[in-house]
Amino acid sequence: VEAVTYRAAPHATADDPKAYIDLERVEEERRNECVGRYERYLRRLGVLGDDLAAEIKAEAAGLMRAGIAAAEAEPAPDVGLLFEHALVDPPESFGHDLAELRRILGS
Repeated sequence: VEAVTYRAAPHATADDPKAYIDLERVEEERRNECVGRYERYLRRLGVLGDDLAAEIKAEAAGLMRAGIAAAEAEPAPDVGLLFEHALVDPPESFGHDLAELRRILGS
């Protein structure tokens, strides 16, 4: 599968997306996103109606909630993993940064 995507949301919650994306294009891309387009296609073919669409969306939401709950039930990973493979030759400050992060998190 070859796919081209468009970021329609900020990189992170602290980002101001207006600094790097065109909000008009975001709306256009949201109208053309693949799941919605496929849903409209199936509706045009007559193989997807409101009841089945609602059932599929409810099942997907349930699976997503179950997946999130399973992930949240896992033990927290060691914060050292954030630093382990970030750089081939990490600066000496990484040791201090990791120690500071462990202190802040109480780990």
